[in-house]
Amino acid sequence: MGVYARVQIGSVQVIALNRLDGFSSGNFSQLNVADYVGDDAENVTKNINKVQSLIGASDIAVMSAEHGNNVIKVSQGGKCLPSDALVTQVPNLALLALSADCVTVALIDTQSELIAVVHSGWKGLVAQVLQTAIDSILASGSQRKNLVAVIGPAICAECYEVSPDRVAKVSEINSAAILDSRHIDLCAGIKATLVDNAIRYEQIIGCTFENEDLFSFRRADGEPTGRGGMVVCLCTDEESS
Repeated sequence: MGVYARVQIGSVQVIALNRLDGFSSGNFSQLNVADYVGDDAENVTKNINKVQSLIGASDIAVMSAEHGNNVIKVSQGGKCLPSDALVTQVPNLALLALSADCVTVALIDTQSELIAVVHSGWKGLVAQVLQTAIDSILASGSQRKNLVAVIGPAICAECYEVSPDRVAKVSEINSAAILDSRHIDLCAGIKATLVDNAIRYEQIIGCTFENEDLFSFRRADGEPTGRGGMVVCLCTDEESS
């Protein structure tokens, strides 16, 4: 069906995507939503339209991740400017963050019904993209006590072996993300930032490397592969509830 897990918080829906029941084939099989990996453009468009339908949105904004900390406020659908966090208060406008092994996070203001989606790999931890997104949401008038986060599937720490230099870079900014001298725990780093900000969260469990129903850049081992990710929407239409 394309849905790995679905979380409902008030009128907001969050879906972590799997790679099943899409239109792509070969290495991109099946529900690839990335237009930059070499997949057929028509198939990618069909897959994105399917994701929009899965969450019951009237339009969908697609993140163009750049592994930084740029936050964009979105008011319409389509491919967004390069950023790693999208924010909106537009009803029925879905926000889609693409990922393979990186972690995606939905942020929801349960009072104002502002929503956001964040993408972070190890570079995002160093750039503190989640903290930047939280700061942006708070600056817009949200209160910490009203925020809830949903953490999507990502590569687990045991599978995410990297160089000691990379571990050192992350450790300087987010020591909670370090498992040992060769392994980074992306989700632990994300959870530490949420805890520091007193934001409640729930986690959708799953390792992208170990679960073949999820796209994984590392499991592809240099071969082309697709991207899944997380989609979040403030759904007000009866048909999307």
